[in-house]
Amino acid sequence: MTELLENVIYKSAAMQQVRKELDSCIQTGLPILFWGEGGSGMGFYARAIHEVSRTGKLLRKPCFDLDEHTVQEQLFGVKDQPGWLEEYDNGNIFLKRLEKASNAIQETFLNLLEIQSVDGRIEFCRKGTTETRTANVRFIFSMSKKYDTAIQEGIILRDFVDIIRKRGKIIHLPPLRERKDNIIEIAKNLLDEFNQNHNRKVTFIEPQAQKCLTQYKWPGNIDELKRLLNSIYVKFPEITTISMEHLPEQITGFKGQEYVFSFILKGEKFTGKLLAESLKIKKNDKSKFQVKLDDLLEIVRVEDKGFAPPKFKHFLFTLKDGTQMTGIFEEKTLTIETSFEFNYRINPENVYEISLL
Repeated sequence: MTELLENVIYKSAAMQQVRKELDSCIQTGLPILFWGEGGSGMGFYARAIHEVSRTGKLLRKPCFDLDEHTVQEQLFGVKDQPGWLEEYDNGNIFLKRLEKASNAIQETFLNLLEIQSVDGRIEFCRKGTTETRTANVRFIFSMSKKYDTAIQEGIILRDFVDIIRKRGKIIHLPPLRERKDNIIEIAKNLLDEFNQNHNRKVTFIEPQAQKCLTQYKWPGNIDELKRLLNSIYVKFPEITTISMEHLPEQITGFKGQEYVFSFILKGEKFTGKLLAESLKIKKNDKSKFQVKLDDLLEIVRVEDKGFAPPKFKHFLFTLKDGTQMTGIFEEKTLTIETSFEFNYRINPENVYEISLL
């Protein structure tokens, strides 16, 4: 079945690269690591890859549901009880949110990938037995964090990433804002899906509504677009055309000056809008300064990287005109509008990087 992959819009350069990477490995047993922002379609691709490459079943499992004390029993089985390797033989095991897996769990999968053959075969024994069994399973992983940043922060094992790089593929799925030329076509594909699910015939998006959808930043990526369309189907059960009146003010009222930033914190990465007109900064010379969001380009954490664990020193603030200054935030909290919470509050001391998108 190729329907899912055929529905993907590959016009942008970033998506052409995704297609190139996938074409070289999709029919193999090689492991794949997807990384990108939440909602960018990693689960969709795992399902699409499964449908075109395997005859067995697909397991979808978030890593925060795994327990390091029982994961080996789940994988290999125990005595007369088969595990995932046997149950999903000739299928795929999709493990999402890899950054939520402990080091011990990552080591378990690292060991499996080390003994796995090129075509996906793994020889193993159920726990408590000596009988050798064989299963053919492809592992697909996803993470909502840049993998090299996760390695630096100790969230992901470097050896784990290295073995996937050597034996499989690491593929970045770009956020929707980097695929603006594709947004309307993606929306139209989703209309087909929602028409079937809701038994409806919404067939057109008016030009002005299309313009609003294209201009919006989509911090929640494709998942946010899906939620929007689903809400329109629920609120307006009689329409066959989507127009401006059916879009929320968040979309129609979006202004170019509402800058969206990428936030990298310890253990998480997301996009959102800072809910402030300016930031109050205490410079290293003890003087105080205000940075307007209109002028802000990037904020990067500067640390002491000696033999001891990194000790926070200050931030480097870079403005659009090239001006740079060092200092710390005066604010005790920063409030951000994100796709998952309108007033998300963070401690500035946990920030590693804030950059304009």
